[in-house]
Amino acid sequence: MKLSRYARITILLAIIFGASILAAAYFHYATPHPSQLRILYTHSPEMVEEIVNNFKTWYKHPIEVTITKTNPETAFEKAKAYTMDPGADIWWGGSLSFFQNASVGLLQYNSTYKEQIDVTCHFSPQMDNRSTPCWYAASQIGLGVMYNELALNELGLSVPQKWDDLLDERYMENITMTEPTNSELTSPFIMLILQNKNWTVGWEYLIKLSAFIKEYGNGEGDTALKVSSGYLPLAIVPDFYAYDKMAIPIPDINFTYLDATVLQPDPIAIFRKGKYQSEAKAFINFILTPEAQSIVGKYLLPIRSEATVSPPRINPFDSKFPFMDGYNKTFEEKMKQLVEDYYSIWITQGHSQVRALWQGITEVNKTKGNNPLANYCYKLAEGNFTYLGSYLNRTFVDTIYNLTDNWTNSKKIYGYTRDWNGNSSDAYYYAAANIQISKAAIGSPAPFVGLYPYSLNMSPLNYTRFLEDLDTIVDLGFKGVKLGNVECFYDEGWLEQAMDDLAARNLSVIIPFRFFDRTYKFNASQTPSMPPEAYSISGFPNNAIQVQAFINFVNNVTNIVKNKPSLLQYSIYYPFDATNETTKQQWAQKIQNWTYSKTLQSIITDGIMKNDTSHPICLVAENWGEDTFSIYDKLPYNITGFFMFGIQPYSATVDDIDGTRITQFYNYFIARGKPVYIDSWGFHTNATLVYGQASNEENKSRLVREFVNFTQNWKIIWCYFGLHDNLPSGIDFGLVDANNELKSSGEAMKVALQNL
Repeated sequence: MKLSRYARITILLAIIFGASILAAAYFHYATPHPSQLRILYTHSPEMVEEIVNNFKTWYKHPIEVTITKTNPETAFEKAKAYTMDPGADIWWGGSLSFFQNASVGLLQYNSTYKEQIDVTCHFSPQMDNRSTPCWYAASQIGLGVMYNELALNELGLSVPQKWDDLLDERYMENITMTEPTNSELTSPFIMLILQNKNWTVGWEYLIKLSAFIKEYGNGEGDTALKVSSGYLPLAIVPDFYAYDKMAIPIPDINFTYLDATVLQPDPIAIFRKGKYQSEAKAFINFILTPEAQSIVGKYLLPIRSEATVSPPRINPFDSKFPFMDGYNKTFEEKMKQLVEDYYSIWITQGHSQVRALWQGITEVNKTKGNNPLANYCYKLAEGNFTYLGSYLNRTFVDTIYNLTDNWTNSKKIYGYTRDWNGNSSDAYYYAAANIQISKAAIGSPAPFVGLYPYSLNMSPLNYTRFLEDLDTIVDLGFKGVKLGNVECFYDEGWLEQAMDDLAARNLSVIIPFRFFDRTYKFNASQTPSMPPEAYSISGFPNNAIQVQAFINFVNNVTNIVKNKPSLLQYSIYYPFDATNETTKQQWAQKIQNWTYSKTLQSIITDGIMKNDTSHPICLVAENWGEDTFSIYDKLPYNITGFFMFGIQPYSATVDDIDGTRITQFYNYFIARGKPVYIDSWGFHTNATLVYGQASNEENKSRLVREFVNFTQNWKIIWCYFGLHDNLPSGIDFGLVDANNELKSSGEAMKVALQNL
């Protein structure tokens, strides 16, 4: 039967379509075609391309390999989304924690070369510890120093050989690193130093090194860029960040492991949802071969002992590799978070403060010479600066080990931590105070004079006369003022202005606090403004209302003066009534009471340190008569937050400075582990007062000169009692007369100060 034209066309199209299907099927099933493999990598493309090219030959079958450079975070997210095609088959490179935390998205695979690979390399794992690993180490990562040779040469610096070399003064502000607590790859550096040096010395090293670091990088890539660009010559980094730059190659970039390093694996794994798993398994097999590892050795550290390497890389199985013998990996894993938190609190959170403190310590070290006080304070400053080694030390760690059932209950660890924020604040406060006093002690003594303008004029303040007094003080050669009548300056609203006018004359200020009844209501129309009854100390320490009112007053004053450039320090006087023998006996008992020390501590903590932790706080023990030292023996010294003792070594011998007594006072308090300054000394001609007596103005002038000469080599702060006579008592300690003209003792003081 003859077919219609339509039928013939339909049959022809069907034949053509069928032939196409047969041809496609033949091409797919009978004709050889390349396999596929997709790799996400994080290292230098030069290394990856060379390894991939050699893999293609080794594979012995046609294969198309697509390589895509990525970052570990992106690959990690793809692995975590384990139900979706990640768009790749191999994930190569990143921190071990990423691979461990993404194991659900990784394929477990027993490589045919698994038995040829050591399980660990110097305590660093080379494969997942499951019977069927989900990752293998493609290389090992070592910590060390990346350096820019051109930048070093321009600064006249050599390549460091040991970790200790980095604390050479020449490297100050020439080092960078990634903040260890923000980096899985850099955080082992903390444990490397601690285990290599021992805990106390290790923490001391870490905080000193932090002072040398100009700035922390935002990540290892940023850190390495600072060196490769020539911005800084040195960076503490995992080695591959330097090696990847060297593979490009970037001129002048090199790397060294120094005298000790710790290894970490650089893993490679198969995505569980990858399309080409057989090809991916083959690539894992290849990367573990001696052939592939010798290629790795041209760029990174290999995982096989027989692999060849290109310097400065060192095969980690070589006897010359500077691994740390006896490194405790379990200890690192269990203590990791605790150590990182400690490092962050003590070091990186206050990095600018750490740098400033070390700069101050360095300056003092250069200038302290043989000055006893400067040397003493320098040692205290360095000790406080490195005090972090005294807290999280090996003894404390061993205690945690026992209390946490030999690490089996790591959740208990934080139950035994200490107030590290408070510890670090206190230590750095003391270090700053040590530095300040040490600097003040270098050169010549720092002569101060007491100024009590309200004792002259009562109320209101004659501010014009006050400014004239400041000019007289400058003319005499004093470097600072102990500002008496602080409560009156505060009440009349002159305190801030007075501090500014003192600063304008380059005069430092000691702010003294004596306990008094602050509940007394000041009346500006009264004369005197603060009558004697207001200065009663009978309410200390048991009258809670008076105590709190005084603390509030101290707090308010501190708020005003704390940021003034003229402020040197605060002085708090031990409350004690030595009016007569009866009151002495009563107070000798009172000062031994726990409430006394607790209340004194509150004045320091709640009155001053609540607002100001930058300026030294001093406790002053006054001269309380013949039995002064027996009273001193009873005073509380277990007060925290204060930095220095003030003494008042007034002579007990007429017309004699009584040098033995001065030395006795000084030695008594220096033996208690704090610096000492002379809070008050002076001479008068009034026979009604035994201490500091001169028979006449001429002898007073001589004694002034002798005292200044006697303390000339002490290089300490001292304060002469007062510019003016002690009114209204009339005792003539003053150096000027009622007309503000210099007395002969004032002339003697001026000459003596010129010779300092």
